[in-house]
Amino acid sequence: MKGFLQIIIALFVSCWLMAGFAQTTLTVTTGTPTLDGVIDTGEWTSGTLTTQTGVTLQAMADGQFLYLGATWNDATSTESIQKHQWSFDGSNWSQSEDEDRIAFIWDMGLNGSDGADCLTMCHAPLMHTNVGFVDVWHWKSVRTNPMGFADDKYFDTNDRQSDPGTSAYSDNASMGSGFPSFMAMNDPGANVDFLALDANALANFDPFGTVLPAHSVA
Repeated sequence: MKGFLQIIIALFVSCWLMAGFAQTTLTVTTGTPTLDGVIDTGEWTSGTLTTQTGVTLQAMADGQFLYLGATWNDATSTESIQKHQWSFDGSNWSQSEDEDRIAFIWDMGLNGSDGADCLTMCHAPLMHTNVGFVDVWHWKSVRTNPMGFADDKYFDTNDRQSDPGTSAYSDNASMGSGFPSFMAMNDPGANVDFLALDANALANFDPFGTVLPAHSVA
């Protein structure tokens, strides 16, 4: 949406983070903010840090969790929560652009003197380390936020890897066909942003003007 997009992530406690394209320290203060997606004035007691890419960060911890607040300018007219959303014009299906997201790379002491450096690790085809491992938390407004999660991944010397477990989302696409696999049974237009994983396939429907989510969520 125009103005600012605000997110709040609660994850297990750590000490410091990488932001922008350089090693930067953000002071963490003690406390537990309200997790409502809004960074209210005075609620976050930590200072702020603005990265080279214009993201303002704040951090608090309560002994069990680390809370990260991130704010950035969004020049688009709507929230970017329609990643690859399906639309039908009467003849063809098309998909929208990407979603809002943010990632944190953490030096876990397993990557030698390279530490955690987004400049050399965040962008294809460089999504790997030279000698060890770094931990990655990746928040996605469409694919992980509906469940209150962020993807927990890591980079090794080969590529970006996923931790063990089941993904929180899957593509709503018929493989290689160019059209979606599922739509909601009762009211297809009720929520065009998210589709529950147990939604049934609707075999016969008139898709003209239909707008459907691109991913199903667990």
